[in-house]
Amino acid sequence: MEGKDSKPPKIASTILRRIVNSNVRYGAMGDFEENFNKIAGEKGPARARIYYWSEIAAALPGFMFNSVYWGAEMFKNHLVIAVRNIRRHRAYSFINISGLAIGMSCAIMIMLWVKDELGYDRFHRNERRIYRVVSESVADNKYMIETPCPMGYVLSHEYPDIEKVVRLQYRSNCVVRSGDSVFMGWNGAAADPSIFDVFTFPLSEGDSKTALSEINSIVLSREKAVACFGGDKPIGKMIEMEGDLFKVTGILKEIPDNSEIRFDFVRPFKSLRDLEKNRDFIWNWFSFETFVLLKEKALPGSVDAQISDILNANRPWSNTTLRTFLQPLGRMHLYRPGGGGPIKYVAIFSLIAASILLIACINFMNLSTARSAGRAREVGIRKVLGSDRKQIMRQFFGESLLLASISLLIATGIVSLALPWFGALSGKHLHLNYLDPGTILDAIAMVLITGLFSGFYPAMLLSAIKPAHVLKGKLLSGPAHGPTSAGLFRKVLVVVQFSLSIGLIICTAVLYQQLNFMRFSDLGFNEDNLVRLSLSDEARRNFEPMRNELSQNPAILKVAAAGRTSYGVRIEWEGMPGDEEFLDRMGSNCAYTMIDTDYLDVLEMEMLGGRSFSKDYPSDERGGYLINEEAARLWKMEEPVGKGFSLNNRGTLDGTVVGMFKNKYIGLKNPAKPEIYYLTPKTPWDKYDYFYMRINGDMPAQALAHIKTVWDKFNPGMPPELIFIDEMIGEQYRFEVRLGRLFNIFTFLAVFISCLGLFGLASYVAEQRTKEIGVRKVLGASIINIVTLLINDFGKWIVLSNLIAWPVAWFAMHKWLQEYPYRISIDAWLFPAAGLLALAIAVLSVSWQAFRAASANPIDSLKYE
Repeated sequence: MEGKDSKPPKIASTILRRIVNSNVRYGAMGDFEENFNKIAGEKGPARARIYYWSEIAAALPGFMFNSVYWGAEMFKNHLVIAVRNIRRHRAYSFINISGLAIGMSCAIMIMLWVKDELGYDRFHRNERRIYRVVSESVADNKYMIETPCPMGYVLSHEYPDIEKVVRLQYRSNCVVRSGDSVFMGWNGAAADPSIFDVFTFPLSEGDSKTALSEINSIVLSREKAVACFGGDKPIGKMIEMEGDLFKVTGILKEIPDNSEIRFDFVRPFKSLRDLEKNRDFIWNWFSFETFVLLKEKALPGSVDAQISDILNANRPWSNTTLRTFLQPLGRMHLYRPGGGGPIKYVAIFSLIAASILLIACINFMNLSTARSAGRAREVGIRKVLGSDRKQIMRQFFGESLLLASISLLIATGIVSLALPWFGALSGKHLHLNYLDPGTILDAIAMVLITGLFSGFYPAMLLSAIKPAHVLKGKLLSGPAHGPTSAGLFRKVLVVVQFSLSIGLIICTAVLYQQLNFMRFSDLGFNEDNLVRLSLSDEARRNFEPMRNELSQNPAILKVAAAGRTSYGVRIEWEGMPGDEEFLDRMGSNCAYTMIDTDYLDVLEMEMLGGRSFSKDYPSDERGGYLINEEAARLWKMEEPVGKGFSLNNRGTLDGTVVGMFKNKYIGLKNPAKPEIYYLTPKTPWDKYDYFYMRINGDMPAQALAHIKTVWDKFNPGMPPELIFIDEMIGEQYRFEVRLGRLFNIFTFLAVFISCLGLFGLASYVAEQRTKEIGVRKVLGASIINIVTLLINDFGKWIVLSNLIAWPVAWFAMHKWLQEYPYRISIDAWLFPAAGLLALAIAVLSVSWQAFRAASANPIDSLKYE
C-alpha cells in the first residue's frame, strides 16, 4: 500500500529520531522503517503502526539508558579535558578566572544594592493599592507632596473608590521626658488611627486597632521604648512630649531599612495643638502627607480624574490652579512626581554591573580566540577521529561554563568578605542568603549567561576549523572565517572593553567635579565655624540672660537669633502687578524668617543694596524688610530698596524694603527661593527657634564646653541640641559622596579587569611573534624599537576606543547634570585626559611582556618552533 498509510507515524518517528544516538541514527531509522513497510505489506498499516509504537516503547528504556550513560561519559571526558587545559595554561586560566570572579562579585554587590532600592516600601501587604496624594501647580509645574489637613476627611467621605485614608504630619527633633531623663532629637509623626490598617507596621506589644484611639496615646519604636524604660514593660507608662503627657499604648516591630516612612513614635492627630490654633488657615496649610488605600477593583486613573479639582473646589479664595493626582507607594522612593529622581542611579549602577561583567567576558573571548592556533590541532584531530561540530561546541561551552562556575565560587567568597564594607560605603544593610531559592536561581542564571556568552564566539570559531586546513597550516576556512577574522574580532573586543573603561573614567571625573562644585561653592554666607543651638521653651523664657552669657566667652565671637523658616504667605509690594494669580503663586514659593539685628553679621552674609537691620533705626522693628536677590528678580523689582512692602497683611503696605542681600543657599541641590527677613512677628507661629554662633576656630572645644555650661544653667536636665552648619550642609550630599566613592571603586576595577586581559593578550602576541623578534634583533633592531613595535598595535586600539567613548560619555553626563539646578560645564580637557590615562595604563600593562620579548636572546628566539 502506497501513500500516507505506508509511512511510519510522524510522532513516533520524531521520538525515535530524538532518542537515538546520532552516530547510529541513520541505520536504526532505516531498520525500523524497513520492518514497518514489510508488516504493512503483509498485515496492513494498522498492525504496522502497532508494531512501530511497541518496538519504540520496548527500545526506549535502553536508548534512554545509553543516552544518559554515554552523555555522562562525554561530560566526564569534557570535564577532564577542561581541567587539563586549565592546568596546562595556568596563566591564561588565572587571568580568565580572576577577571570573571572580580566582575561577578562586582555585579552581585551592585545588584544587591539595586534590589534594595527597587524593594522600597514593597513589604506593605496592600502596597499595590496604597497611593500618596500629590498636587501640581498648573502655572509653573511645581509639585507638592504636602496637602491640607481637611483633604483627608473629604477623600474618605466623598469618594466611594477610596477604602481608607491616613494623614501624616512629621514631627522632628522632639524633646521627650521620661521620669528624670530627657531625650532629644526624636523624629516621629502625628497620624490617623487608620495608619495600622493602611500600612503594614505591626506592633510587638499593644493592639493596633485601639493604639491611637485616645488623644493622649502614643506608639513607640522598640529602640525608644528601651531608652525610656529599660527592661520594664512600657505599655501604660507615661512620657512628656512638647508639653503634653502621653500614655504608651503600643510598641512597633522593627521597620525595614528600605522604608520611606520611618518614625520613632506615632501619636494621634487629635493631640496636635497647631491644628486648633491655625484652624483659620487649615485649607491653606500644606503640611500633611495624605495616603489613600483604594478598594480592590478601583482604577487609579479613574480616581485621579475624580480628585483632580479637589483643592481648587475647597480653596475658592485662591487663584492658583492646582491639579491633584495619586502617586503609587512603590514609586515614592525612586520617582519624583514630576519625573526624574533616584531611579537614574539604579539605571546607572545596573549599567556599571553589566559593563564590568561584559569586560570580564571580553577577556575570556579575547584570550580564547588568541589561543586558537594551539587549539586548532586539537580540534583537527578530534574531527579526524569522528567528532562532529556540535560535540566540539559542547566541549568549548563546557569549558567556559566550568570557568564561570569556578569564578562564581570565588566571587561568593569575595562578596562574603567585601559585603560589610560595601554596605557601610553605600549606607545600606545588605546581606546575601546563599540558601534562598531566588539566590540559587540567580547564581545559576549568572553562570549560564556568563559562561555561554563568554564561550559563544570561541566555540563557534574553533568548531568551524576543518582538519584539511589544519594540516596545511591554515586555521580557519570559509569566507566568514578568513585568516584574519579572529584577529579582527579580538581588536573589536579590546576597543569595546576600553571604550567602556574610558567612559567610566570620564563619568567618574564629571561626578567628582560636580560634587566638589556643590560642596565648595559660595553659598552666600560663611558656614565655617558656625554652630546652631535649638531653643527650648525654657531657653526662650531666659532668652536675653542666656544670650548675654554665651557672648561673654572669647571662644564665641558672635551670637544671633532666628526663627524657623516657613513657606507660603501673602506678600504685597509697591508697584506690584494686579494679577491675583501671579501674587498667589509668588507667595506660595516664598520663604520667610524672623531674625534679629545681628543675624546677617554672624552669618557673614553680603548685602547687594541698601543696608542690613540696625538698632540705630527703630523703624526696622516696626516695618523693616530684607529680601534676597532672587525675590527681586522673580518679583521684577528693579530697585527694591525703599519700596513699600507687607507680609501677611492683605491690602496694607505696613513696611519698607531696607536692603537686598545675596542669595543664601543651604546646599545647591535645590534652586534659590525668594526669601524675606523681618524683626518682629508677622505670623502666629513666629518665634525664635535657634541661636546661631560664630565660634573661634582655634578654640572649638572651649566654645562647645561653654555653650553646654550655659545651656545646663538655664535648661537643667535637658541635653542641648547643637549642630555645625557645615556638617548639616555636608549631610545633604551624603548620597552623592557615597555614589562618587562607589564610582571610583568600580571604575578602578573595570580598568583593572581590562588591563588584566590586555596583559594576557600581550603575552600571547609576544609569544606568537618570537621568531619575528629574533630576526629583527639580528638585523639590528634595538629593544626600544621592538617594544615600540609591540605596543603600537595596542595603542591604536585605545585611540579608537576614545573616539567611541567620548561622545557617549558626554551625552550621559550632560543628561545627568540636568538634574541639578546649579551645575558645572563639562570641561573639554577631561576627554583627552581620560584617553591619555587609559593609554598610559594600557602601555604599562603591555610593556612588561613587550620588554621580556625584546630582551630575549635572539638565538633562543630563532630556535622557536
